[in-house]
Amino acid sequence: MKQREVWVLHASVGGGHKSAARAVARAFERRAPGMPVRVIDALDGMTPEFRRLYAGSFDVGVAHTPTFYGAFFHATRDLDRSAAFRAARTLYNRAHGRRLLEMLRLGRPRAVVCTHFLPLEMALVERRRGRLDAPVFGVVTDYVAHGLWRQPDADLTFCAPGRARHDLRRGGVPARRVVVSGIPIDPVFAAPHDAVASKRAAGLDLARPTVAVLAGGAGMGPLVEVVERTARAVDGAADLVVVCGSNAALKARAEAAARGLPGRVKVVGFVDPIVELLRGADVVVTKPGGLTTSEVLALGKPTVFYEAAPGQESANARFAADLGAGLAAGSPQATGEAAAWLVRDAAARQALGARARRVGRPGAALGSPTACSRGSGGRPRSPPPGWREAGRTADRAGVRVAPPPPLASTRCRTTTRGPWCWRLARRSRPPRATGAWPTSRSRGRSARAAAASCTRRSPTMGASPSSRARG
Repeated sequence: MKQREVWVLHASVGGGHKSAARAVARAFERRAPGMPVRVIDALDGMTPEFRRLYAGSFDVGVAHTPTFYGAFFHATRDLDRSAAFRAARTLYNRAHGRRLLEMLRLGRPRAVVCTHFLPLEMALVERRRGRLDAPVFGVVTDYVAHGLWRQPDADLTFCAPGRARHDLRRGGVPARRVVVSGIPIDPVFAAPHDAVASKRAAGLDLARPTVAVLAGGAGMGPLVEVVERTARAVDGAADLVVVCGSNAALKARAEAAARGLPGRVKVVGFVDPIVELLRGADVVVTKPGGLTTSEVLALGKPTVFYEAAPGQESANARFAADLGAGLAAGSPQATGEAAAWLVRDAAARQALGARARRVGRPGAALGSPTACSRGSGGRPRSPPPGWREAGRTADRAGVRVAPPPPLASTRCRTTTRGPWCWRLARRSRPPRATGAWPTSRSRGRSARAAAASCTRRSPTMGASPSSRARG
C-alpha cells in the first residue's frame, strides 16, 4: 500500500514562503527519512487571473507603493473577525481555486503544512466540510501575524516569539494550539561551520572583511542606493558582495552603479544556496524579510536592516532591534554609516553577533516532523509532548540555542550626538545605556568607545538567563 504524503503548501508571493516550505521539507528528510514529502505552490491550483492579481499586487505594492501597502496591511489586520469578510473570501477562493481543492480531496495527504495563509484557509474549509481527512498546520513566516493567519481550528500554528504569538492569541487562537518555535529555515544553518572555509567556498578574500548586501529572493527595495551609500561610507575598507535575487533589471542597475564606486564591489543575481556567503560575510546589510532575518540571526551575523516596507518587514526589523540583535537603520544613508561602523570596529561586530546568535533559532524547522508524523486523523489536537523544546534544538547532535533574552530592548532613533543610536535597556527600567556609531556629526567619538560603552553598561549583555531573571 502506498504511503500517504505530507504536503507542504506555499504561495509564490515573495520568496520567503517558498523558502520556509523547502526548509520544512528538508527537515522531514533529516528527521523522518522514510516519509514522502511534497512541496506544492498553492497558486498553481488557482486560476491564471487570480495568480496574476495575487502575486502582481504584492510585487507592485512593495516595490512601488510601500506606504500604501503598509496602510493596507494594517487596515486589514483584523478583517478576519468579520463573518461577512470570511464568507466572501471563502466564496472567492473557492471560485478561483477549484483545482487546488480537487487536489486536496483526491490526493489524500497524510498531513498538510501551510507556509502561507491562503492554502491554510482553503484546506481548513475543506476539512470542515468533511472532504479532507488530515491534520492541518500553519507556519507563520514573519515576526508579526496578520489576521488571515488566525485560524482557531488549525491543529497547530507555529510562529516566531514575540508579537506573532500575541497576534494569534488576540485573534482567538487557543494557547494550546500556538507553538512558539521560530520561523523555519534550512537546517543547514544549524550545522557547525568554519568561517575561513566558508569564505574560501564563497570566493571571498580571506584577508579583508566582507559586507554582503541583500535584496531578498525577489530583488526588491532601494538596493542600488544602499550599495552606493555603503560603498562610499566603507571607502575601500571592505569588499562588497551585492545579491540582487531574481531581479535581472536590478542586477543591471547595480552593475552599472558599481563601476563608479570605491573599493571592490561584486554584483551577483540569485544565489542558491546562500548559506556559504552568509557564513563568510563579516557584516550583512539586508531587507528584513522574515526568512532572511531568521537566517542571519541563526548564524550570529552583525546585521543592518535597511528601509523596511511598512507592515511585516518593519515588524521583523523591530523584533531584531528590540532584542539588540540587529540595527534597524532605515534610510540608505544611515545604513551605510552603520555598516561602516561595524566594518571598522571588531568589538561592535562581536557584541552584535553574540546577541544575534542567542536570539536565533536555527532548528525551528526540525520540530515539524515530530508534530506531523503523529497525525491526528483530521481532528484538532494539543501539541505533542516536548514540542516546545524541539523547535530550539539545532540538530540531532544536541546543539542548543538559548531562548531569546526577554528583558533586553534595542532601538535606533535620532539623537543630538549622531543620526542613530544603539540603545540597550531593561524593559522594566527606563533606557539608560546609549552608544552611537561615529558620523560626521558625532564630534569625534570613536566607534570602539561606543561599542565598549554599550557592552559594559548594558544590563543584559553577556548575562546568564538566571541572572537576568533575578534582575
